[in-house]
Amino acid sequence: MYYLVFGLLYIASLLPFRVLYVISDVLAFFLYHIIGYRRQVVLENIAGSFPDLSTREHIKIAKRFYRNFCDNWVETIKLLSISAEGLKRRAQFDVSKVQHLLVPERSIIEVAGHQFNFEVLSIALGMVLPFPQVTVYMPLSSKLMDRLFMYIRARFGTRLVSATNMSAEYTAWRNKPHGLGLAADQSPGHPEGAYWMWFLNRPTAFVRGPERMGRATNTAVVYITFSKPRRGYYTFQMEPLHESPRQSDTGDITRLFVRKLEAVVKNDPALYMWSHKRWKHDWKREYSRHWIDDREMPAG
Repeated sequence: MYYLVFGLLYIASLLPFRVLYVISDVLAFFLYHIIGYRRQVVLENIAGSFPDLSTREHIKIAKRFYRNFCDNWVETIKLLSISAEGLKRRAQFDVSKVQHLLVPERSIIEVAGHQFNFEVLSIALGMVLPFPQVTVYMPLSSKLMDRLFMYIRARFGTRLVSATNMSAEYTAWRNKPHGLGLAADQSPGHPEGAYWMWFLNRPTAFVRGPERMGRATNTAVVYITFSKPRRGYYTFQMEPLHESPRQSDTGDITRLFVRKLEAVVKNDPALYMWSHKRWKHDWKREYSRHWIDDREMPAG
């Protein structure tokens, strides 16, 4: 079955981008207007994040999100066959602020949010760094789709480490120079042990892993900003978040990350993954010892 699905998607990936984007537009229309795929979740997330905007403006962001969401999928299919040169034209990296960190003998930790197109970032990173790129991924429930995505993400040299088996799979890289890619806005499985901050107008739980790893290894933490100058083209800007994590206080790196991500999302809301239940964990007063924001914690 895998080879059948792979073959069909590979043939589809040979279609020109202009044709794939027509397909994307049709899919976006059906997902929003006809099927209503997670539409309530999307609209609630946007409304909660931007309470000062009107309902009309919320809907406008949502429709742009669905277009980006579907672009993400057709672009991911295109990654099955795109050439290295073709990808380099469409994925530009600005590394001017981290050039001093990109040396073969050291490692960096890269953190980012769930923005579009994170699949393009995942595959392209392996082409631009002077050391191997290792990306932590969450295995998919479908073994077929998981195998397919692993193939796509590793096409140009990116190494993959499963988030569910990271302690074992990452061991080989601990003492080797590499870039480690982490989605730092992942909703934590255990909110009682997470860091809590205000994020987009609500108290929000954040995983501790990226900060803990940076402080444990004293590895520079780099933030990656996404922008989409035009359809099918992305610019990824890398900038230092903290260069000496062991000199930071508890929560410092997470605070820097959250504030940066919030500013980026506000700048272009439609590029953020609003369909995920990011705020499924409610704030409880018992979490107060994990509140790291310098703003007042919520009541309750």
